[in-house]
Amino acid sequence: MKNSGRRRLKWTYTLNPTPDTDGGQGLYVNRLSITVGDYGSAPMETGSQKELTIIEKAKIALHLVESVDETLEMLFGRQTKLQICDHLEMRFGLRKTEIPDHPETLSNGLFSLFGSTSKQIELYILERFHNKLGIRFEPVENFKFADYFSKF
Repeated sequence: MKNSGRRRLKWTYTLNPTPDTDGGQGLYVNRLSITVGDYGSAPMETGSQKELTIIEKAKIALHLVESVDETLEMLFGRQTKLQICDHLEMRFGLRKTEIPDHPETLSNGLFSLFGSTSKQIELYILERFHNKLGIRFEPVENFKFADYFSKF
């Protein structure tokens, strides 16, 4: 098999819980791995430039998880937030650390709990997420929660 000369980096990260001082759960990026290989036709970028992009993507994922966590706690309090997270994990198999990879599942889980009110909760999450990134948030009518993350 002939190598096309085009290689790119494949990045992966793992978000893991770490105990907070108040007994809650925080998150940190546990493992960040970079693999060079033939993953498609995109040209390979320089190592330091691509590594920065990887770190930025991991930070974006962390900001999303924090935004969900903070919004749920702000709206419902700590105990109810924990119950919501348990429900999402038991009923939808969605752990908090997996939210960046499955925003549609989060949306479905929130809808199962709150019905049409889940759209307002999603707006609060998106607003907080965009604030963390320093980006102006402009909600769109009839939005889909997962669509907001396709640009990241």
